[in-house]
Amino acid sequence: MLNDSQLKPATGLQLDAIPDYCVWDGSIVRTKMLAMIWSLVGDKEVNILDVGCGEARMWRPILENIPNISLYGFDPSPSSVLLAEKELDGMKANIRHGDVIRLETMFPEAAEFDLIVSHSVLEHVVPREVYFGAVSKRLKNNGVALISWGSDHFRQGVRTDIRNVISRILAKLGIEQYYAAEVDELWAKDQISKAGLDINLLHYYSLVELKKLFRLAKGVSRRKIFQDWICVEEEFNCTAQGDSRLMTSMDETFTILTKK
Repeated sequence: MLNDSQLKPATGLQLDAIPDYCVWDGSIVRTKMLAMIWSLVGDKEVNILDVGCGEARMWRPILENIPNISLYGFDPSPSSVLLAEKELDGMKANIRHGDVIRLETMFPEAAEFDLIVSHSVLEHVVPREVYFGAVSKRLKNNGVALISWGSDHFRQGVRTDIRNVISRILAKLGIEQYYAAEVDELWAKDQISKAGLDINLLHYYSLVELKKLFRLAKGVSRRKIFQDWICVEEEFNCTAQGDSRLMTSMDETFTILTKK
């Protein structure tokens, strides 16, 4: 388990205390992930795995500034893999086409990883029951997993609901790239425990209405507003733990895991 000091970039994030390359404007969870990586890595040589890396846009700034990181990432979308390879050309990055089912045998040159990162991927994974077990098997005994999943795109009205239902039907027919289904938190906690992982943190972020309002922020005040937004949501997580209304009001669930 991580101690309070190690968790501070996630629980008490101050933008002025982290490098600018760790600040992902408008995304609290990505900023917390990058801040945790920066804090935990230090000057150690580390291997990081990105599960569902997409186009890998969050990685170039941190790889340019922390050369002791070797990144491994995969995504089930061939087009995203091509864009990710282009984005990270010349970096210490190994990007491949693949999915969670094949994670156990992927990247044999790096048997285990110091850090595993997965941002808003779990809700698109099928079959979902393999996810946490696969993560656990590739995580070092003293490693850390930074994982989030989203929920707002399941609360956007009838058109989105229909699209998500169709995506599940297509997945049963073997067409999985459009799959989207909400993550049940009780199921996730059970799967995390069965995979031999401990929850160090499980918080909710990106209050939907604040996320929309932040788009109006301009100029020099934008960063201050972003910091205030982070502080407000952290206070909600401290004072409203266990209240289901907090979870249903937020766009993202963020958890930090270590091995038992």
